[in-house]
Amino acid sequence: MQAIHSAPANNATAILQQDILSSEIATRKFLSTFTVKKFDTYFHIAMHMTAEETLKLHVANIKTLTEEQFRHFFSHFDQLSFKKGQAIISEGDLVSYEYFVLDGCLKSFYINDEVKMFILQFAMPGWWASDYNALYSGNRATINVDCVTNAAVLRISNTAREALCNEIPEVAYFFRWRTNKGYAAAQKKMLSFMNKDAKHRYEELMEQYPALYNMVPKHLIAAYLGVSRETLSRLYHS
Repeated sequence: MQAIHSAPANNATAILQQDILSSEIATRKFLSTFTVKKFDTYFHIAMHMTAEETLKLHVANIKTLTEEQFRHFFSHFDQLSFKKGQAIISEGDLVSYEYFVLDGCLKSFYINDEVKMFILQFAMPGWWASDYNALYSGNRATINVDCVTNAAVLRISNTAREALCNEIPEVAYFFRWRTNKGYAAAQKKMLSFMNKDAKHRYEELMEQYPALYNMVPKHLIAAYLGVSRETLSRLYHS
């Protein structure tokens, strides 16, 4: 694997454990909740994991690969590091890669004609991000992806992913499962916005991702929830 930039030496954040545990539970229940005790256990495990070990655990929670298969799989990734605020994908770009987050936090967002920002996703450790419409269709990007914090990622090209899926059925299963999970999560978020008020959406977000409040600036959390910064402050103190 070619390391384009060395990854930050920072300790992995507690958020990484949240997604590792979410993946484990999702394998059995698809979408569910988890206990603080298990969260803490996974936190201590991930603090010392390399990029390769992190991805290997992430994949193994969904599908087991042989050592040879995983080495071949991992060889198609590049490791990069980005600074806080740095753009990874900008509207109008041609998109060839998707990104697996090792450390830090990314956000995917859209800015409309009135220059209002809509946040589609916060991608924390163990999550994937890209403009998937642009990646799969070859069209130019309509959403942006940038770094909320300093971040370390693994990236894989669309061409490499498709080749791996054709070569290794277990890899094809992994990416199909991951895509299905993404669809389910997007549907769950849409239904939450349709059926729940801001207070319940905020409580649901904090229950699922408790470290998010201290990691992400409050105006970005407010944009994700579709409320003002002042409303978010009232929800936090209520």
